Amino acid sequence: MFKGTALEVWYYECLRKFLVPVLVKWGLEPNHLSILGLFASVLAGMCFVFSPFWGGMFTLLSGLFDTLDGSLARFMGKSRKAGAFLDSVIDRYTELI
Repeated sequence: MFKGTALEVWYYECLRKFLVPVLVKWGLEPNHLSILGLFASVLAGMCFVFSPFWGGMFTLLSGLFDTLDGSLARFMGKSRKAGAFLDSVIDRYTELI
């Protein structure tokens, strides 16, 4: 069980109950979401040059993908060290961008 503020707990519960089952139906894997988050981060960096609004939107999308990949892995029973390592590496690249 996730421990945090009431808002954080509510946020993660909404993701777990509503979005994660949809992602499973679509056949997405946790690593797919990690890669999508990296692409969203790259797009955010490019968009900030021309439109701060779209840069912000892609930044939020990148954060959502980063949150969902771990939730999806736990939901599917696919939590692995290799996946956690990939997620950590992608997080560092995202911070660099």
